[in-house]
Amino acid sequence: MEIHNGKSIRFWTELWHPLGRLIDLVGDSGPQQLGVMQNATIDEVFVGNEWRFRNCRDSTIRGLAEWIKEYRIHLVTDVEDGLTEYQSLFSSGETWNLVRTQGEFKEWSKAVWFTQGVPRFSYITWMAVKYILATCSRKRSWGQIQGCVFCGEPEESRDHLYFACPYTFTLWLEVTGTLLSNGASPDWNTTLQYLTARSHDYLYIYTCEASVSSLGLLHMDREE
Repeated sequence: MEIHNGKSIRFWTELWHPLGRLIDLVGDSGPQQLGVMQNATIDEVFVGNEWRFRNCRDSTIRGLAEWIKEYRIHLVTDVEDGLTEYQSLFSSGETWNLVRTQGEFKEWSKAVWFTQGVPRFSYITWMAVKYILATCSRKRSWGQIQGCVFCGEPEESRDHLYFACPYTFTLWLEVTGTLLSNGASPDWNTTLQYLTARSHDYLYIYTCEASVSSLGLLHMDREE
């Protein structure tokens, strides 16, 4: 869809963002957590060239908000929204290049986004890479004091969760130890570099990404 004044495009339920229908990513609780009504239009959420979102503790919702903010739009008040003109042939690659804001290529993206990947796994892994998971070190800035939900370490950061924590590192080795062989490391940056170097092996990357996202989801569940 072509966004112009944003008055006729529903924020949650229409296909205006490359991620698809946003309501499908976060479920029915998304509108309440983000502070955006389910029937809100783009122009009601994007005001004064900035997105108006409620602060939320849920790491999935915050990750979605960050992704939306990275997708830049510009509203033109005197032009109505419209549909993209249809052509005889459709190219998803060309469409993606038209709607996205292209930034600097990141080598680690090959280990996060790939054709055979599961979107939910890729999304959680992307949150880990971008350091926007709700770890205890981030919560401290919100006034919440809590140690690692697995081992009790008071300084739980992203790098502690992946994989300085003895509990998560043990699980990591149990699932991926054979695949990683000598590449197994409790250091997150070393692990990410190793996965990036093996990004051509889809089965290998899929298994590792499933493990990373599962630990992230388990971490979220234990916080509740």
